[in-house]
Amino acid sequence: MKEVISVAGTVGSGKSTICNLLSQKLGYKCYVMGDIMRKLANENNMDIVEFNNYIKEKKEFDNQLDDMLMQIANTEDKVIFSSRTAWHFLPDSFKIYLTVSDEVAAKRIYSDTERIFEKKYQNIQEALENVKKRNQMETQRYKDVYDIDVTKKENYDLYLDTSNLEVEEVLQEIVLQYESWLKGKI
Repeated sequence: MKEVISVAGTVGSGKSTICNLLSQKLGYKCYVMGDIMRKLANENNMDIVEFNNYIKEKKEFDNQLDDMLMQIANTEDKVIFSSRTAWHFLPDSFKIYLTVSDEVAAKRIYSDTERIFEKKYQNIQEALENVKKRNQMETQRYKDVYDIDVTKKENYDLYLDTSNLEVEEVLQEIVLQYESWLKGKI
C-alpha cells in the first residue's frame, strides 16, 4: 500500500504550512500545487486571482497538473500533495480538508511575509475581499471543470477548521488521525 496524503482546503487555511511540517515530521516528500500556481502566475505577470481567471477557460492547464500529480503518485511512495483536487484523483490517499474563516484567512495572508509570488495587500480589508473572491472562484472552477464540490465534508477522511488552532495543534491532530487511518488499512 502506498502512503499518500492529500491536503485540500480554503485559502489561508494553512495547507502549505501543514504539508511542509508533515513532510518534515513523517519524512515524506511534499508537493505544493499552490506554490506552482503562484510561480506560474508570476511568470505570466499576473497575481493569483488574475491567473485563476486566465486559466479558467484553459482546461489543458488543469489536465497537465492532474497528469503530473497522478504520475508522481504512481511512481513515488510517502508523498504529500497540497492540492484542491488531489483527493479526487487519488481516492486511496488519506484525504484532509482544512478550512478557516475568511477573516482569519485574510489576517494570515496579510501578515505572511514569506508568501512568494503573491500580491502584497494594502490592508486586511483588501486581503479579505481577495480571500472571498478566490474561494468562490476556485470552488466554482472545480465544479465547472470536474463536476466536483471540493468543500463537501464527505469527500475527506479528516475535515478540520484551523481558525482557532495553533499550527502545532493542527499538525498533532492530523498525525493522530493519519496513524489511525493507516492502522485500519494494514
